[in-house]
Amino acid sequence: MSYVISIDALKERLLDRVESLVLHLFPEASVEGTNYLVDGWEGGEGQALRICYRGNKAGWVKDFRSGEGGDLLTLIARAPKTECGGDIGEAIKWAIDWLGIAHMNREQRQDAERQARQATQKRQAETAKRTADLLRASKRRYLEAEPLFGSPAERYLIGRGLPVWQLKTRLDGKGALNALRYHPSLACPETYQTTGRKRPGMVGQVIRFGFGHLTIHRTFLEPDGAGGMRKATDLRKPKQAYSEYRGGIIPIWRGDSGKPIKDAPEGEWIAGSEGIEDGVAMAIALPEMRTFAAISLSNLGNIVLPPQIGGIYWHRHRGDPPEAVAAYEQAAEKLDRRGIALRDVWAPGTFKDFTAYAEAEYRAECAAAQEAMKGDVA
Repeated sequence: MSYVISIDALKERLLDRVESLVLHLFPEASVEGTNYLVDGWEGGEGQALRICYRGNKAGWVKDFRSGEGGDLLTLIARAPKTECGGDIGEAIKWAIDWLGIAHMNREQRQDAERQARQATQKRQAETAKRTADLLRASKRRYLEAEPLFGSPAERYLIGRGLPVWQLKTRLDGKGALNALRYHPSLACPETYQTTGRKRPGMVGQVIRFGFGHLTIHRTFLEPDGAGGMRKATDLRKPKQAYSEYRGGIIPIWRGDSGKPIKDAPEGEWIAGSEGIEDGVAMAIALPEMRTFAAISLSNLGNIVLPPQIGGIYWHRHRGDPPEAVAAYEQAAEKLDRRGIALRDVWAPGTFKDFTAYAEAEYRAECAAAQEAMKGDVA
């Protein structure tokens, strides 16, 4: 179907008025950084649906509950106020009417097309520069950071019931959690602009096969009052990627081979989890296996692996909400279409995840040691 203006020009004009558009569709939307937040495609107060209104992701829309995403036309199609019923064709007609394009004469439409091409070229150049700047900055933060062992980040993991020193002593520590480090002074997107205060955090290097360093993941930390560290309690999102991580992984543990993933043995199966803590817990429970963290379920279907990898054992959580199950199933379908084998792995017994299992084992060992020491004292 043809329209009075090209789809590219229509999208550019929507981007020019993205803030007005979002508030027209969702007056209840809140703002965090460069994103408008609502509870979902139906609207409502919440944070599941994010609509970027500025920067190299302007016009990007993502529902982090369901894993579904799209652009501003997708948003228009699914917003209840437009009554488009999810139909993109109807969304285009609605946008043309809302922008007043139907009333333009031929010369005005041609001018709009020209401006759209220029804006697209400018944005692409800005995006390329911004991406390169973020990559360099994230790598700088990683290289500035301290090794994990002996740092407050190690105390954080131990506080989660993860005896990471067991991995340090295996294979003489070769490749032991090298991707995880500690940085004492990170700018937090939620608070830095208003307070100017930087925060300590655990840093995880995100890599993509065939590309190398992609970005970093940050877990912001604070003292727990008992000599240890915990996730920052005053943040809505104490865990945040520094920049785009699509297709990347955090390589937690190299397994028995001790080799980087690019040199993994032919046919090697690897164990994956969503978060870093579960990845570390799996490495402790299954030290013979290579483990990684995918950062999010939505990214699982995008990860780029060497061709010799045989498949993925994926850590499932007991009691996951329906939206998490749906996101996993979507990722599994993506991997299947790409020819990557996937098998579910569950924590032993009735534990929710490997972190809970590792913590219970560690606490039990500590309790047994304390009892033994009491006997020695007696």
